[in-house]
Amino acid sequence: MRSLAAAVAILALAASVGPALGAPVIDSRQPATVTGEGAGPQLSAEAAILIDVGTGQVLHESGADLPREPASLTKLMTALLTAEAGDLDRMVTVSKRAAETGEASAQLEAGDQLRLRDLLAAALVQSANDASVALAEAVAGSEPAFVARMNARARELGLRHTHFANPHGLPAAGHLSSARDLATIAREALDHEDVRRTVALERARFSIRRPKAKEPLTREVLTTNRLLRHGHPEHWDRADGVKTGYTRAAGRCLCASATQDGWQLLAVVLGCDDCWADGRALLSWGFEHFRRVEVVTADVTAVDVHIVNGRAPRARAVARSSIDLVLPLAQPLPTPRVSEAYTEAPITRGDEVGEMVVGRLDGTQVSATLVAVEDVPRSLAAKLGDHAGALALSVLALAVIGAVLVNGAVAAASGARRRRIAAKVRRAREEREGDGQPQPGSAPGAEGRPDSRSGAA
Repeated sequence: MRSLAAAVAILALAASVGPALGAPVIDSRQPATVTGEGAGPQLSAEAAILIDVGTGQVLHESGADLPREPASLTKLMTALLTAEAGDLDRMVTVSKRAAETGEASAQLEAGDQLRLRDLLAAALVQSANDASVALAEAVAGSEPAFVARMNARARELGLRHTHFANPHGLPAAGHLSSARDLATIAREALDHEDVRRTVALERARFSIRRPKAKEPLTREVLTTNRLLRHGHPEHWDRADGVKTGYTRAAGRCLCASATQDGWQLLAVVLGCDDCWADGRALLSWGFEHFRRVEVVTADVTAVDVHIVNGRAPRARAVARSSIDLVLPLAQPLPTPRVSEAYTEAPITRGDEVGEMVVGRLDGTQVSATLVAVEDVPRSLAAKLGDHAGALALSVLALAVIGAVLVNGAVAAASGARRRRIAAKVRRAREEREGDGQPQPGSAPGAEGRPDSRSGAA
């Protein structure tokens, strides 16, 4: 049995080595970096960045990683965590601590009750600090617990220059961010419909249930973002968000978004002499110098990919998702590169067979999975090779098992022969030496006794 177990182990080892020889090889070549153009518009901002909301591509930056006080742009993170918490229609009771928070106040009083989404509107549209603290307490139970969540979320987003000390942005030790980090937070927040709709409002109206009031109070707040105010000299019809900020230390700050022909850009300008002019100039420059193009179209863009051991050497594959790029106007459309996995046949329609990769303006790359649109069976040579391999493995198995059985038979025959020889030797010894019983014609003690028949007296 031990010999048979050893044979099975040998067969298992041989079978495990075979597939490893045909493991697919991944093409790791990198695409060429796509470069931008121009130095950007003239701005008064000490730090600025312009990104494409859809892809996150950076189109312009200046001092984007300088740590700075973010002022009320802090509320972008407060809004993000509130949206992620959900249940925006639940009623919230304002605490004394929240009601006593100063500056840009929604004039909330302790005991006031209003919906979470109304507090969100007050914080984003009017930049109300009291509403921000009420949001923090409603979402996390306390302001310190909420600030801990803010910093944890910043780490999750990979923000390198951000640390929060409160949910509203009033000056505090260590309360810092950067233009790049704030753009990342804003883009993440705009993924939530409630935030995206709220930051685009020119004004918001909501009800407050006050303990001593017989009827609910109606409160209307006007946006602090002048780009959204119709009739204001700074109004811009392309603008659709997002948040303003100001403290004496931070200066004028603005995170602004605008959309043209369905294409949305986002700018962050910090420490400005005129944040409205800077925000509009940066966004307009982006629309004037760049274009958004669909380089790869889902279920349409198709290529041929290599197939190993297939009846055909290549198979038709199509991109599973689209790839959009933002390119300078003068830059030609880049050619997508196929990074193939060199998948081995058989291939079934819908199997993943590689990737289509495109370089982006900021030096990163984006890819779309390629899936086969046709079946590719194994080639005849590959099938014969499969059978030959199986036959060789079978022969090896038979040889091993045969050797084991022959070895066992020889061992058994040798043992039987040794037992027969030992028996013969034992019998011969017994015949020579006797088995210890008296022989016929003899009596015990006869040796040394006088023979009575001799007549001796």
